[in-house]
Amino acid sequence: MKAMVVAVFVVGGLAAGVALAADVQITEQSVVFLYEARAEVRVPVHKLAEVVSGDYRAAQDEFTRHELMRSIEPVIERRLEEARTADVVFLLTRSNLGEFDFEKGGFPTGVGDDTFWRMRSAHPQDYVVRFRNAGNLAFLPVSVDSARSLAGDLRTSRSAILTIHGDVEGRKRGHGWLSRK
Repeated sequence: MKAMVVAVFVVGGLAAGVALAADVQITEQSVVFLYEARAEVRVPVHKLAEVVSGDYRAAQDEFTRHELMRSIEPVIERRLEEARTADVVFLLTRSNLGEFDFEKGGFPTGVGDDTFWRMRSAHPQDYVVRFRNAGNLAFLPVSVDSARSLAGDLRTSRSAILTIHGDVEGRKRGHGWLSRK
């Protein structure tokens, strides 16, 4: 059974728009570096090399892996530094919108405080992304006119791609970044 690592962020906002260039997208690869950049005890560098390079993962012997590591190690260090300096992250996720709530002026998203996103990677561990205040994502405010213009599309599918922006918080266990087995 794989170990599970949990990375926790604070919701900064929910948008249908585009992320800023400086924002870091949470993906199966970036979550590993976002976590490891803040971990008190990092995994060995060869485990991160497995995330970065399919050739490294497929190498049949230690000599090939050693040769590959010379070109992979600078990539690992660059990704760790980018993750270390990241203040804002975003996650693209699919959600089924509930029926428009005329009193609140928007759509329920189906996201709540207990929602998490499992990120599968080449790393020997799976990572789980949580937003500490995910309950703030439970509702997507939309004007009645905008919702009405979506009515035709919503009859076909209620699936929407949400962009969740979050602030990176915590530097160690108990303060936002947790690990579980």
